[in-house]
Amino acid sequence: MNARLISGWRLWLLLAVPPALVYGNSLQNPFHYDDAHSIVENEHIRDVSNIPRFFVDPTLFASEPRFAMYRPLLLTTFALNHALGEYDVVGYHVIAILLHIGCVFLVHGIAMRLLGDHRSALVAALVFGLHPIASEPVNYISSRSELLVALFFLAGIGAFLVRRQTGPSRESQVDSVSDAKTLCLVLIAYGAALLTKATAVALPATLLVYDAIFHHRMIRRDHKLYAGMALMSGLYLWMILGQFHKATVGAPVREYGEQLWSQVKAVVLYAQLLLVPTKLSVDHQFLISDSLIDPFAAISFLLLVTIMAIGWRARGKGRIHLFLVLWFLVALAPASLVPLNVLVNEHRLYIPLAAFAIAFGWGLERLRQAFDARSNSGRWMGLTTIAGLMLSYGCMTSARNEVWGSAGTLWQDAAVKAPLMARPHFFLAEDHAVAERPDLAIAAYQRGLASDSTFTTGYVRLGDLYSITSDLERAERAYLKACDLEPDRGELWGYLGSHYRERAILDERSFSGPSNWWPRSLEAYERAVISKPQDPALLNNLGNTYQVMGRYDDALTVRKRAVTIAPHDPETLFNLGNDYRYLQNPVAAKAAYERSVSAVPDYAHAWFSLGLVRQETADTLGAIQAYTHAAQLDRQYAAVVGERLRSMRAEEGGDE
Repeated sequence: MNARLISGWRLWLLLAVPPALVYGNSLQNPFHYDDAHSIVENEHIRDVSNIPRFFVDPTLFASEPRFAMYRPLLLTTFALNHALGEYDVVGYHVIAILLHIGCVFLVHGIAMRLLGDHRSALVAALVFGLHPIASEPVNYISSRSELLVALFFLAGIGAFLVRRQTGPSRESQVDSVSDAKTLCLVLIAYGAALLTKATAVALPATLLVYDAIFHHRMIRRDHKLYAGMALMSGLYLWMILGQFHKATVGAPVREYGEQLWSQVKAVVLYAQLLLVPTKLSVDHQFLISDSLIDPFAAISFLLLVTIMAIGWRARGKGRIHLFLVLWFLVALAPASLVPLNVLVNEHRLYIPLAAFAIAFGWGLERLRQAFDARSNSGRWMGLTTIAGLMLSYGCMTSARNEVWGSAGTLWQDAAVKAPLMARPHFFLAEDHAVAERPDLAIAAYQRGLASDSTFTTGYVRLGDLYSITSDLERAERAYLKACDLEPDRGELWGYLGSHYRERAILDERSFSGPSNWWPRSLEAYERAVISKPQDPALLNNLGNTYQVMGRYDDALTVRKRAVTIAPHDPETLFNLGNDYRYLQNPVAAKAAYERSVSAVPDYAHAWFSLGLVRQETADTLGAIQAYTHAAQLDRQYAAVVGERLRSMRAEEGGDE
């Protein structure tokens, strides 16, 4: 069929249906890793009235302020998703597929502008729509940021190309109506992209590259466009200044030498994944390089320099291809220059994929024409080659969707493909732990820690799992290792203290005498409180340990500190009441218990203890009321409350 005859709704169907069919098996795929703090546990997206706040408060991005990012437009879409279907994943995936199809349409339009060829534009759009590298941003719900920023990024390029090809060629035409429209469209697209993700800052650079190659005089002439984009970039930088400073100067996750040479090597990996997308993974086996001494970094650097040199020398005849190569590199630049936690990610390739698809679409069409020129059978061979490649892409993408079908399949796939990387083993371990497979979880954590022996949380989780399997000696060693790695983290000493406390309780259940583990538990909790003196939970655990060891005055001192920090915490107030009871001060104990049940009226333990002290202070009616509440709230108190009430009535009868 002649590509020029495919137009209107037929063209849109041809572009939309293949990716929609390919991603049809992704609709039930669950939330994954970062989805937890950015969507599932993020209470801010559960109320659409928070939408205006998204545009002024970056801490609303996630459930915890430490994950703050300025992505208000992305959060708005999540809030609307939640309003329509709460946490039904189908709705989130439908939006992802629609955004992807929207990007397919834009790639087609850009390819038409750049290549001027219907067949090449069609093939480019289908390459973009079906290529397996897009499976990560489409399947990974938090990666909607990539889809959304790409939609606006591509819309900005499309409007810019319309501006260049139909806009002003002379200074007298700059204020024309069509020019004003395209100016607004580019700026609106750029603004929306900035409100979605920081990688949008590559758009002005991409447009500058285009003008430098094709219309270098327009860089100065089109001052309104570039001034507007510069102003928007400055305002955006001001909004994210704190986060930007921390990521680049304040506390970058790695040194810039390591970042630079690692990302030089990453560009070659990305090119390989686009050309041969057979080993896709959520976590690639990719190690840090810190200089050109690393042979892989050196080879990658030389390869990139060679490609750029060839492109520059051929710029007269191949300006389109030079632009596409530079677009690819510029789009990767933000994530390459700023040190991020993960060295390489497939979703970073989504915008560069558009440049690759246009170049690849052009190449495939040239190949088809070469076959067509040979013979009639060659024509069908060319079409069959393109159709076979599209079918291959579709099958690989569908298979990747299946991998994203559960946390277990996703991280098992990554662990097999990248056995030296720690992260896949840790996530796989957590999946085993949730599924109550502690032995498999332990083995996965051990493999992960063999690759990253500094991951403190891994040792804590390993200690927890050893405790579940009653391997207490190994559990102790795991907790101690965590404390050795970060001795100033109070919560780690708290975990160790809790471990010793559990061992002490087990000893006392087995033997009649006191356990020798209590002093160790006390020492660990004291270390914890030194590091985190304002943590009421650690103070409570320290106070409880003092109680067990008979040091009631010390327990009371610590508890008062905890109450000062958390004056309305029912558990702390309940423990304060216990301290006063041990010190034989029932009046103060009663006041503490009353404050505890006032904070949480259904706190059965506190009601029962309140009944005890009321009974001790001759408040019979108050004691009966408290005991009755305790029995109603927790049936385990029914027998003992019944016995106490009978005893109280008997005492009243004897008095009479």
